Amino acid sequence: MQRKTILAMLALCLAAGASRSAAQRAPDDTSSILPAYRVHEVVITATRHYEPVIEVPMAVSLIRAQDFEGSRQLGLDEALRFVPGVFAQSRSGSVDARITIRGFGARGNGDRSNAGNLRGIRILRDGIPLTEPDGRTSLDLVDLASTGTIEIVRSNASALYGGASGGVIQLRSTSFRSPYVDASASFGSFGLMSNTLSAGLRSGDTKFALSMSNAQFDGWRAHSANSRTSGSAVISAVLAPSSMLTVSALAVTNVMKFAGALTRAEMEADPSQADPVYVSRDERRFNRVGRLGVALDQNIGEQHRISAMVFVEPKYLQRSERNTFRDFNRYHVGGSGSYAWMTTFGSNLSSALQLGFDEAYQDGSIQFYSLSATRGRGATLLQNKAEGANSVGLFAQEELRIGDTWSFVAGVRMDQLNYRSEDNTTPRLNAEKEFRAVTPKLGVSLRLTEEHTVYASLGGGVEAPAFNEIDPSPADSLTSLNPLLDPMLSTTVEAGVKGAMLWNGAPVVDALQYDVAFYYLTVRNDLVPFNSGRWYFTAGKSHRTGVEASIALASPLGLSLTATATFSSNVYDEYANDVFGDLSGNAVAGLPAFFGGARLRYTSPWKVYIEFGARHNGDYHAEDTNSDDSKVDGVTVVEAGIGGKATIGPLGVEGFLGVDNLTDARYVGSVFINGANDRFFEPGLPRNTHGRLRLSWAF
Repeated sequence: MQRKTILAMLALCLAAGASRSAAQRAPDDTSSILPAYRVHEVVITATRHYEPVIEVPMAVSLIRAQDFEGSRQLGLDEALRFVPGVFAQSRSGSVDARITIRGFGARGNGDRSNAGNLRGIRILRDGIPLTEPDGRTSLDLVDLASTGTIEIVRSNASALYGGASGGVIQLRSTSFRSPYVDASASFGSFGLMSNTLSAGLRSGDTKFALSMSNAQFDGWRAHSANSRTSGSAVISAVLAPSSMLTVSALAVTNVMKFAGALTRAEMEADPSQADPVYVSRDERRFNRVGRLGVALDQNIGEQHRISAMVFVEPKYLQRSERNTFRDFNRYHVGGSGSYAWMTTFGSNLSSALQLGFDEAYQDGSIQFYSLSATRGRGATLLQNKAEGANSVGLFAQEELRIGDTWSFVAGVRMDQLNYRSEDNTTPRLNAEKEFRAVTPKLGVSLRLTEEHTVYASLGGGVEAPAFNEIDPSPADSLTSLNPLLDPMLSTTVEAGVKGAMLWNGAPVVDALQYDVAFYYLTVRNDLVPFNSGRWYFTAGKSHRTGVEASIALASPLGLSLTATATFSSNVYDEYANDVFGDLSGNAVAGLPAFFGGARLRYTSPWKVYIEFGARHNGDYHAEDTNSDDSKVDGVTVVEAGIGGKATIGPLGVEGFLGVDNLTDARYVGSVFINGANDRFFEPGLPRNTHGRLRLSWAF
């Protein structure tokens, strides 16, 4: 597992310093509406360096805290509802979310308690990955209450991040200029209650931020309650005019019960019921996760920068799953380092070169026990094993700019992923597996004006099977790792246009921002879950074609409108096996051909606002056979809310009341792809209300 390699790289990271914290070096004030419509001023870091949105030759989106302030702020899906190309769903209204970008991640849910984890999408918080070495991402450390902005790269990002065929989601913590204290309390239907306390202190160039929160949701379905308690602390200090150090610590405990999927008949009869087998076994998850990260950014003169980062993340995980009690003790460590050289050649040509590496390692023991009479850990040890994964990636990217008009990007990344499985009960099942891949990226953008850009890109993608996806079929008793699975390989061709327009003094509409992207991508070795994700096989080839569009309008009358739409065709070109037969030509499961939404908001001169929103998704299937029993009907879900803000000296007061699913529509909130026994459907939340009161004090 190359333990020496990671130790050497961690030492290099510490010696060189760690990468800058996006939360601390970004502009402090993100509350202004105007920069949202001046795309040349909006800077993101999800592309591994500071870059204006207008110059990125890929589809990218930026979400601010005010964009999801009217939500329950329980799951990440609530912040991503109005992002084109991103199909975000909630699992029974809980913190677990099913998120896909251009079809990647569609297989996330299943019968396993950790099947709600994301696949194929790289998730980071303040530059430190939440994604594990094998590509799975648990959302335990995602906290919308302490999130200031969310950056989404909706294009293939494997050339920068490895297994990120579906893109990147970067969460950046709330930043501040002056010391403050902030407290909020939320409430809602079905026992929703949450509280958050945060504070920021500043002494010269040193900042300290602290946040604590807890949330509880009884659930609207039987056996679907969950609770979460988290805390975070960040210290950032300017060590010298050209050097910045950031130390961050996070901790969370998360308890969740699972209601499971229903058949169509069960869902139509009573969508609030749970799978009776899940109830009888009290299927649940109990995660305790901590993380310590150190980042340092060192500028050397005006042309050179060395960046690096290290982190350690211990995990203690417990499950009641499939009639067993499971203990996981894991440690996840990793780091990255990069070198950047910015230079100019003459008066019209500039160059930005990036060279870097990432490495992450996760290991730990796993014990499966029988269930006791109280559905806790029984006395019989059924399995005793260990599993580890190590990922190493090297990347290089060159960006050439000709004046203020043309920009050319070329990059390549080499990745190696090693799996190790040790079975202490049956040693003959011990196995190791290795995946290697090289992924390129080419891009070009043409700056038509200061506010308008057209671009095109070509990129390769790679996504290795996650550890629980590489289990052999039940009929295989020779190994613990499936020898037949290969990495998913994809190629994405993309073209788009984005920009903004401002009309000073216009009476009705004075600002418009737009983003349109077209893509065609092909996938080989598409990973397909079988029997509710208990094991996987590959489906040959598929292709996905789509167009994504978003528009945002602002009016001097206090009105603002955001609208998005995504049209796509997702088809299996080659798909034949002994389980389903030949399904070539079928639609890829879990992906609607259309989804989109719109949100209208009116803000009065007295800072009282009213907003209405609607989101719609078309029909799709939850099974690769595209059977009628697995069909998910399209639905439109409507939401509304009213809120207000007031400032009394240093005291700020905010309040909000909202209603989700205003028409009380019955719909499918999420699905089990290829679910066993026709159990495909996780029903969505009925009509529900929520509210929030927030007090802040600025010093």
